[in-house]
Amino acid sequence: MVIQGYLATGMSQRQVARYFCVGRSTTCNIIRDASKVIWEIFGPLFMAKPTTEDWKRIAKEFNSRWDFPKCLSAIDDKHIQIEKPRLSGSLYYKYKRTFSVVLLAVADVAYIH
Repeated sequence: MVIQGYLATGMSQRQVARYFCVGRSTTCNIIRDASKVIWEIFGPLFMAKPTTEDWKRIAKEFNSRWDFPKCLSAIDDKHIQIEKPRLSGSLYYKYKRTFSVVLLAVADVAYIH
């Protein structure tokens, strides 16, 4: 349940430790070990290691479609304005005098991923 609390809620490790009444080092170890197992099982299924030929094909597609040589993926971010979360202090406060979170996106040549 600790790993679910951490991954699903966005709580800090300290908050998860308090919530489940376990020590912070125990929480840290559970999260580290569970994340390692999740990566070992699902990593090869969903994040197959690209070959040299894959990288060359991707770069060629970016160059031919977008005239962007030697590019392998695109990344961008967007500030999404939100209502101030209760008891968050200045955590989400931005210089434009609003509260926001950052949405980060990574895409391949066809806007997928």
